[in-house]
Amino acid sequence: IQDYADSEVTDEIPDNYDIRISGDQIHVAELIESDNLGEEMSEKVEAGDVQVEIVSDMGTLALKGYLGIYEELF
Repeated sequence: IQDYADSEVTDEIPDNYDIRISGDQIHVAELIESDNLGEEMSEKVEAGDVQVEIVSDMGTLALKGYLGIYEELF
């Protein structure tokens, strides 16, 4: 298990992401705080408030539990 005690927030973009979500800080914060991420994300994508890029393959998304997000959006 990796220790995150010394983790910090940076502006660097990690190189191992599966889904990239881009948008204004307020819209991304609303996604994070949402009780229904899939529905909220679909609404924000449709409105053009956020953009979503699927980076990983379907198998990886399924293994990590992200397949529901993909299915909700596409």
